[in-house]
Order: sequence, then structure tokens, then C-alpha cells
Amino acid sequence: MQKDKYPYSLLIVEDNPGDQFLIEDYLHEQILDPDIQVAKTFTDAKKIIVENKSSLDAILIDLTLPDIERKTLLEEMHKLANGVPYLILTGYTDSSFAIEALKSGAEDYLIKDEINAPYLFKSILYAIERNNQGKKLEKSRKQYQDLFQLSPQPMWLCDAENGNIMDVNKAAISKYHYSYDEFLTLNLNDIYCDCEASEICSEKSDNDLAKLKYVVNHKKKNGEILQAEVLQNPYLLNGKLTYIELINDVTELNKHIQTIKLQNQKLRDIAWTQSHIIRAPLARILGITQLINEDLYSEDEIPTFLSHITESAQELDKIVENIIQDAQTIMPEREQYKNEDET
Repeated sequence: MQKDKYPYSLLIVEDNPGDQFLIEDYLHEQILDPDIQVAKTFTDAKKIIVENKSSLDAILIDLTLPDIERKTLLEEMHKLANGVPYLILTGYTDSSFAIEALKSGAEDYLIKDEINAPYLFKSILYAIERNNQGKKLEKSRKQYQDLFQLSPQPMWLCDAENGNIMDVNKAAISKYHYSYDEFLTLNLNDIYCDCEASEICSEKSDNDLAKLKYVVNHKKKNGEILQAEVLQNPYLLNGKLTYIELINDVTELNKHIQTIKLQNQKLRDIAWTQSHIIRAPLARILGITQLINEDLYSEDEIPTFLSHITESAQELDKIVENIIQDAQTIMPEREQYKNEDET
């Protein structure tokens, strides 16, 4: 039989020399060169765990030790192990206590009379792997919480089936003025108003759940309405479909865009109207200059021509002045938004 070459670092906490020898023998049978430390009391085990916690792969601990009662042992091991998987060894076939031990944090509950070398080694491997997966899950959960809570943009987690809000970050609390507890009593329908979404686009993710991006009106606690660009991402939480919604307040941006559209329309109106008004005096000036260029006039007509040119030039000057005045009614609004953007 080929032994596992990984140098497992294990702690055996056992006060019975016969059981200790048997467990070590089982481990040497399956592992090439295990690093085994032994403690006969919980006090000794505590010292070893504190000094070697970072290097221990697993702990095998007898349920009946001379210096601690078994219920207290479970409580103390839960606090002491803190990241190191531990397995309970016992001669008792007490199923109710076995469940209690597993609930308290033990990775497994092994009856000594049922143990053999492969069974013990398999239990240790499974315990280590479960513990590693638990650490990864906890790290992932912590990263999610950090990204969620530290986001400068409002975010909430809601039930995909009924729209109930399940979690919310600090930015959303600040923006919408609800407390955290108040948010958890809300449904999306309490926040969404005039809910015909516009600018909707969807994108398929790797798990075929659609990401949506749309703009709707949201109502704050004080009744104020804001335009929200919502990026909705599906998220499976413990097998349940939820949505993480990230909110971007586009109220001012849309006002800015709408103002620019109105300004552009006004400028187009000015250009169209004034271009037609300009043509009349300009046509008169062009007509007179053409007559002069072609010598199609008499000496007594010159004063009349000059009078028409002067009147037409004054009319053009007035039209230009009106164009400037109309344009100035638009420009201050543009300058206002420019100043707001700079601040």
C-alpha cells in the first residue's frame, strides 16, 4: 500500500496509552512520515495548540480527559481551535451528544471501536478539506461584504421572487434616508415609482442569468424623487435566487442633458428664424450693389440707393443684436452647469 507523502502535522489528545499507541499506529500505516504531537490532558493540549496553531493540520481529541468535563471540553475546543479542524474520539455511542459535538464545531465524531487505519485517515482528510472549503467560503463572504458595504454607490440585495429587501449598504441608507432596519421591512415596490423602465439592456452572464441595466424613478423616505440607473445582477445565495442592485443617481445628469437638448433646440429655432429675417435686407443690398456694378442707374438714383443700403445695414445690425440677445438667454444656463461641474 502506498502511503501519503504529505507531512501531516497532527495533535493527539489522549490519556489512555493503549488508545494513543493504536491511533499513532493507524496514522503511520497511512502516512509516510507524520508529524505527531501527543498531549495527555486538556491543559497540555491547550499549550501545544496555542504554540503551534498555524502549523497544525488537525487535532484528534479524546472526549474523556482527566482535567475537563466533556461538555466543557466542547465549548473550550470551539474557542481554542479557531481554524484548526478537530475530531472527537470516544468510546461512547451517544448519538445525541455526537450531534451536539458536531454543532459545537467538531468536524467528526469517531467511535474508537469502529476505527481502523483507512477510516481514520479518510476522516482526517475530509475534515481538513471541509475546513479549507469553509475558510474559502468565509473569505469569499468577507470579500462580498467589503465590496458591498464599502461601495460609494447605493446597493441592496433583494429576493428575486418577491422583491423584499434582504440587505443594504451604508451608501443606500445615506441616499434614501431609511435606517437599516427600516430597509429590511421594505419591498422594491415601496421605492420604485412610475416604474416603466427605460433604456433597458440585458447581458447574459456565464451562468445564463441575465444582467439588467435600466433607468427608473425612485422615491426616498422624505418623498423626494430621484432618477436611478439600476444595474441588476443575479446572485445565488444558499441556492436561492436574489438580485444585487447597484444604484447610480442620474437625476442631475439627466437634467443637464435635457437642458442641453432644450438649448440646442432654441439655437436651431434662432438660426432658422433669423436666417429668414436676414435674407430681406441682405437681398436689397445685393440687388443695389448688382445695379451699381452693372452701371444700371442714373445719377439722381444714387441718393436713393445709398438710403436703401443704409436702412438695410441698420436692419441687419438690429437683427444681429436680436440674435445676440436671444443667445444670451441660453448661455447663462450653460455657464451655470459648467460651474456646477467644476465644483
